[in-house]
Amino acid sequence: MLLRLFLPKNMALLLQKSYHLVSISSGLVPPNVMASTKPPPADEPPRNQHVDSANSTNTLESNTLESNTGWAEKVTASNSVRSIYLSLTTHLIIAIVLTLWAIVPENQTNRLSPVVIDFSTEPEKEWGETKGDDTAATLLTEAAEKDKAEETSKDGPDASEKDTTTADSQPALPILALEPEKEPTPDSAVPQNTPMQSKQSHRIPKQTGMSENTQDTKTVPAVSGQMVTASRAEAKLALAQRSGSARGETAVAKGGSPSSEAAIERGLLWLARHQAANGSWSFEHPYCTDPFGHPSQQCLCRTKGYIEGHTKASTSIALLPFLGAGNTHLNGPYKEVVYRGLEQLKTTLDIELKELHLENPDFVSTFSGDLYGYGITALVMAEAFAMTGDPDLERYVNALSVFLARHQHPLGGWRYELGQPGDITVTGWQVVALKSSQLAGAPVHSDIFRQADHFLDSLTPPATSPRRGQAQIVANQIGGITRDPTRYHYLASFANSTTREPGECTSAVGLLCRLYTGWTSNDPRLLQGVNQLLKSNTHPALLLYRNFYLAQILLHIEHPSWDQWNRRNRDFLVRTQVTKTTRMDQRNPAFGSPLCEIGSWYLTNPRGTTKNAIRDRHLAPAGRLAHTALAILTLEVYYRLLPVYKPAAIE
Repeated sequence: MLLRLFLPKNMALLLQKSYHLVSISSGLVPPNVMASTKPPPADEPPRNQHVDSANSTNTLESNTLESNTGWAEKVTASNSVRSIYLSLTTHLIIAIVLTLWAIVPENQTNRLSPVVIDFSTEPEKEWGETKGDDTAATLLTEAAEKDKAEETSKDGPDASEKDTTTADSQPALPILALEPEKEPTPDSAVPQNTPMQSKQSHRIPKQTGMSENTQDTKTVPAVSGQMVTASRAEAKLALAQRSGSARGETAVAKGGSPSSEAAIERGLLWLARHQAANGSWSFEHPYCTDPFGHPSQQCLCRTKGYIEGHTKASTSIALLPFLGAGNTHLNGPYKEVVYRGLEQLKTTLDIELKELHLENPDFVSTFSGDLYGYGITALVMAEAFAMTGDPDLERYVNALSVFLARHQHPLGGWRYELGQPGDITVTGWQVVALKSSQLAGAPVHSDIFRQADHFLDSLTPPATSPRRGQAQIVANQIGGITRDPTRYHYLASFANSTTREPGECTSAVGLLCRLYTGWTSNDPRLLQGVNQLLKSNTHPALLLYRNFYLAQILLHIEHPSWDQWNRRNRDFLVRTQVTKTTRMDQRNPAFGSPLCEIGSWYLTNPRGTTKNAIRDRHLAPAGRLAHTALAILTLEVYYRLLPVYKPAAIE
């Protein structure tokens, strides 16, 4: 009866049957407890006498055996011992059944999340958006009010901006008194970061500043071969623009908007939700945390990447936007996310990078390729070290710099595997990472950049005579051949082809690398190459990778087209992000997106007729993760001022 009170009916019956079987096996309950116990008939005395005689004989034999039986047999034959055995066995069966019942999936009400995240929103509200009553400090200051009238006058004559709309309705900001539910104007104030609260890991080291005995400057080789001084103080000052009020002031001054900053915060939240339990990211991101903070069995995002492995590349490309927004493993609303990501990278490097174990000659590296991932990882480590001064990161920055320098191809480039002649995209990441590491204090020799400059020469196509109306090409004489240094092929083997044309993306990478290898901001070859890219008629959905590089170039050299180009590119990215509003707009490419995609990007050309005309072929293998990371990085260009992005670092 008690079993039926506390357990389901079918489980109670199962326990009763188990109890009865155990009772029978223990001997406390005879098998035929319901058998008849009537005395034998009176007409069978001979048989009874025989039985009595047999019983007396058996009793005599039993007494004889009992005298020879040990104490253990006597104890186990006791009814009290059997009763205790029955009780223990019954309790064990009950415990097993209850355990099996408890672990049935349908009885699980909660699962542990890999990251404890407080999204600070109710389910019916759109997560990731800054609330109008947010008490956190606003990223933009009153500088927005001063610049608003001037920027509005600049926008007036531009007819192309009249059709530009923002991606989502933003709440009112305390500093600008915008109307609630009103569509934001492109050039007004920027909202504050949406904090992402998480439990602080006890492994996070105490923040350490630069040593008092360390000088603010470090002498490093110049690109020209002469010795120059790269100021670490200037680098720290530039990095400080990524957070606090300085971030807002810089965004206002250089072209940011409240909608672009809100898009960044939604994008960071999407990246944080798709971080794996071990701190890594995957281009395939099979699992995630849903928009309300609950772990999902399966990520419902579409257009995932199809690159298996390459965890260093996917984790590093996802960490860069957090660092760009001022988050480190020591500070910021996403410090736990950054910490776990850095720990995952360090764990991988510890078993792959021989340069970290110089004191151990018996160390065997497990490196198996993926220089692409190593370049982005080196950039992440250099940024994190420059932003925090954490001495634990310094050894990784130095080791990665030595590793990349050691494995530069004799022709000056890098590619995916060791010993391969370089390609432009992999080489681009290595050049940026090494320049960043150099200005963070790593000993990177100028010969590396000179060799990279020679490699870039090998990617340029032969110069052709300009057509009527075209500007005269500023050509280079390389190996007795007149070449066009304003455009760049993917591989050197394509350079002499008569059927291949240099791509826009590869040309943008090449021009940016030229800045890091010695070209000045007013070099006519650079300006001509940039002007050619600005004349492109390609759909912007196919130019995300190109525009990531082009935005940096235009801002570096303070190109006169920056304001107009930036407005168009910035608002296009804001408009095409998946948000609560855009996924319900039938005219928007994000229409019909699942909730899991809110905050992400995957740009497509709705008018495309072929695969390469529908999506950016350079980013298609890396999927939604790469699209989202690069879109955020492009929107952060206003204040993502690493030393490699400052004119002082490239001139």
